[in-house]
Amino acid sequence: MIAFDTLDNLEGYIALSGHLQSLIDIMDRSLPYDAKVGKYVYEDDKKVSYEVSAFLTGSGFTVPLELDKTYVDITLEGDSISSVGENVFRLSEGRFLLIRGERELKRGIAPDLKKSVRSVLFSIEESL
Repeated sequence: MIAFDTLDNLEGYIALSGHLQSLIDIMDRSLPYDAKVGKYVYEDDKKVSYEVSAFLTGSGFTVPLELDKTYVDITLEGDSISSVGENVFRLSEGRFLLIRGERELKRGIAPDLKKSVRSVLFSIEESL
């Protein structure tokens, strides 16, 4: 499953995972914006972790995904192209990509023009 939308609509996806409310709380508190590049676990909900990253676009890089997790990729600054399978998305500020049941995400694609991007990739452990 893949959803591509704006952050203003993120609350509409809470039915997919109760832990999305924790992600919304994190974003409302601007934690990824203020954080240094690195990995974090949300203290109020240990099933939610996130990685803040900064990179230059180019040929892109692959991020392996686990099938039992939900991922939300949010661009904090800049924009780039991401792909999941055959699907391609332009992630600019204020947009998110929600992914579940996929094996990999390719991020940072923009071969013709190097751009600086700062983003956060959330990982939510889902209870089965």
